[in-house]
Amino acid sequence: MTIFQSATWSNLKTDITGDGSVSVASGLATIFSGLSSGSAQITKRIYPKPGQLVTVKVFANLSENSLARIRINYPTAGSPKNQVVVSEQGWRFYELSYLVPITHLPTDFITLTFGMNNEDFGTVQMLPPDITVENFEIPTPRCPAAFRLDINAGVITVNAYHIANGIESVTYDHATNPYLVIIQTEYTYPTNNNQVPLPFAQHAGGQNNQIKIHAQYDNSGLGRIYLVFYDGNGQPVDLTTLTGSFGVNVFTLV
Repeated sequence: MTIFQSATWSNLKTDITGDGSVSVASGLATIFSGLSSGSAQITKRIYPKPGQLVTVKVFANLSENSLARIRINYPTAGSPKNQVVVSEQGWRFYELSYLVPITHLPTDFITLTFGMNNEDFGTVQMLPPDITVENFEIPTPRCPAAFRLDINAGVITVNAYHIANGIESVTYDHATNPYLVIIQTEYTYPTNNNQVPLPFAQHAGGQNNQIKIHAQYDNSGLGRIYLVFYDGNGQPVDLTTLTGSFGVNVFTLV
């Protein structure tokens, strides 16, 4: 969606200090600031939504011995998040963008600035900018698998009194690997379709509160999750020596 595209600089504000100046004639803005003695900028405020991409495109003509810049400020006017420095003489095309974060608050806003702040000087001409705001889909976390494991001296079961979604089987073979639990979920995770599995496991009570769990996804895409348990010293734990309950969740971003 284009929110500003015009043959003039109408509906935009100016911010001028010291000997700075801004003039507009026939759609062409001329912006001037003396060396370290002022600033001159055209500004526009935008109130975006989380996940929106704001893009600014503008043609600028920099005079000799001059320096200017175009900035995207967020979440307040004095907080630059992206900028291009106009440092080459003559007419040039400039483009910059900023993706509004999902942590965006209703009081946050974007301020676009065109021209010279206290770091800049000289003269620059600019044609009216093309400002667009595009909606980008924000990945949504989902939890296709969640369950609780009870471990008692190498015997591993899924807790029958706790939510158990998306789990097909649990395998532990002490003779093959005394440290490894293999979880087979009911899902495949096609990463090429942006389903990124994020296994997460934590202690759910009982003994051995110092136990830490490493959960890893099998990148075959067949829905397997590997769990390895570690003691307080970072050493893998033989599960025949472990008693406790552990929650496991598998999140995906879709």
